[in-house]
Amino acid sequence: MGLFGFGKKEKDKMKDGLEKTRTGFWGNILNTLTGSKIDDDLYDELEEQLILADVGGDVAMKLVDALRDRVQEKGLKTGEQAADALRDIIADEMRPETEMALDGHPAVILVIGVNGVGKTTTIGKIAKQLTSQGKKVMLVAGDTFRAAAIDQLEVWTQRAGVDLVKHAEGSDPAAVVFDAVTAAKARKTDVLICDTAGRLHNKKNLMEELNCDTVFTIPLFGGIPIYESVVVTWIIMAVILLLCLILVKGLRVENPSRKQVVLELAVSKLYGFFEDTIGENGKAYIPYLAAVAIYIGIANLIGLLGFKPPTKDMNVTVALALMSIILIEAAGVRKKGTKGWLKSFAEPMPVVLPINILEIFIKPLSLCMRLFGNVLGSFVIMELLKMVVPPVLPAIFSCYFDIFDGLIQAYVFVFLTGLFIKEATE
Repeated sequence: MGLFGFGKKEKDKMKDGLEKTRTGFWGNILNTLTGSKIDDDLYDELEEQLILADVGGDVAMKLVDALRDRVQEKGLKTGEQAADALRDIIADEMRPETEMALDGHPAVILVIGVNGVGKTTTIGKIAKQLTSQGKKVMLVAGDTFRAAAIDQLEVWTQRAGVDLVKHAEGSDPAAVVFDAVTAAKARKTDVLICDTAGRLHNKKNLMEELNCDTVFTIPLFGGIPIYESVVVTWIIMAVILLLCLILVKGLRVENPSRKQVVLELAVSKLYGFFEDTIGENGKAYIPYLAAVAIYIGIANLIGLLGFKPPTKDMNVTVALALMSIILIEAAGVRKKGTKGWLKSFAEPMPVVLPINILEIFIKPLSLCMRLFGNVLGSFVIMELLKMVVPPVLPAIFSCYFDIFDGLIQAYVFVFLTGLFIKEATE
């Protein structure tokens, strides 16, 4: 073993890593600024270097504008002075506005980012800092895909003197994190830090699909954010309402128009379809099922028009599932009475009471996750297909995933809801 416990192989690897760091992000910035005249061309070149370093376009413009203001304010003349100013600006930009909330039991920190930016190394440093503050820290090897990622994190746990939860390479990351949370609770760990597999910059769209952007904020109660899924839902509701007003205009008992005949036939077919599923006792709930089916169908297909389907937001699918389950239980109470509804939980025998109660929570979870998972999953599959197959094929697959699968998920949701209503009213 050599200096600081490293052998020659380890020292060479560290030297290569340091050399890569020196010529990486900040090295390119320094090369751009050093010995350069501060002018508009320099600002343009600096912005380009920031973007090439995977700094977002908006952030790059913000940093360059801040540097421009700092240069003018301080009267800086050389590129070296501009480099020092930019370093301070980046440090200020990265400094959090508030302290990280670490009051959980345990507090869980999930670290994500682009490949090669130093997530694992940063985790090790954070772990060391937190342990020096007297906190009990545990690390999670959630990056089960990259070669030697687990070994690298294991080295950092030894240096920081903290525990590590790991599975075999290729394991399900979610399972690793789940086991880690369980272990952290049992060991009364203060902070749990999870390493994750890195993503490439060209996978940005896949990450963004899990986000729901805020369109605007209502200035009440400290600000109520209105998310994109809510706005798109409003648009869908407005379209449905407008269609209803148009279709029901001019209805008459005698001499119905061709539009009225087609509409009545469609409604009749819709009722006939649901009657087979919901049973005789559940006919009163068919309008709800029809309305939900129409909404989910349009919501799943609206991506073809350039909107983000609201059903990709789990909040929307949770709300739909909760509405359905509340209706199902209310139908049971209406049919059987409160006492009869309560007694039904002990059927066919009292021993199944806990299972029947648990079903109240399982049913909405099943409805929610099935709808959310399938809609989001279809998008992910389409994005992957775009990366590996010729351009013409994704359009063919889109007919299935965006149209057929979208309508299928609407059908499955209302079909299961109808079955649950039938069970509750029998």
